[in-house]
Amino acid sequence: MNVTSFNEKNKQNIASTIDILFKNNIPEYLRKMLIARLIWAVTENSDEGVKMKYIGQPFWSANAIKLVHENLSNGLKWDFDLRHEHSVPKIEIINMIYNLKIKCFDAIYNILNTFAHAVVITKDEDNILNKNGLKSKMSYTICNNNEIENVFSRYIFCKINICKINNLDVRKISLDEIDDLIEKCLIFKGQ
Repeated sequence: MNVTSFNEKNKQNIASTIDILFKNNIPEYLRKMLIARLIWAVTENSDEGVKMKYIGQPFWSANAIKLVHENLSNGLKWDFDLRHEHSVPKIEIINMIYNLKIKCFDAIYNILNTFAHAVVITKDEDNILNKNGLKSKMSYTICNNNEIENVFSRYIFCKINICKINNLDVRKISLDEIDDLIEKCLIFKGQ
């Protein structure tokens, strides 16, 4: 199964901007700084430019979905202990762009559309990634495809269950609906 993008227009805009950065004579330190910020915005913004750190993100860990319900039930801020993660770390995406033989819009957009996906996880799951040395690198060398096993390899390695929930607002569903959602839309089910 392939991973599909939810914010293609945003990714097109960012690819176009990165393309311009390579075609203009600007200091390399500025180019790197701007590209790093743009790579963050690839997963953070909708096609309309609306900031979507959590709500609106299509990929969530099962534990993150449950945590929202627990936070609301316990009177905590709903997004307490959540993390906005990149399925493929930003540094990996930046390196892919810099390693392109020909840096052009199409090649840059292909990288962004294939590998730049956000995943909402818990703080504890973020710690699991860190303990396994996978905070800013992949569990193995990734291929040039958007297959789930490739794009979500860090979570698979760490046995973190990832669900595709599209634009569902997890703050507004019941615990029974959460359990049903997790069963129906599991991308990866850890052992």
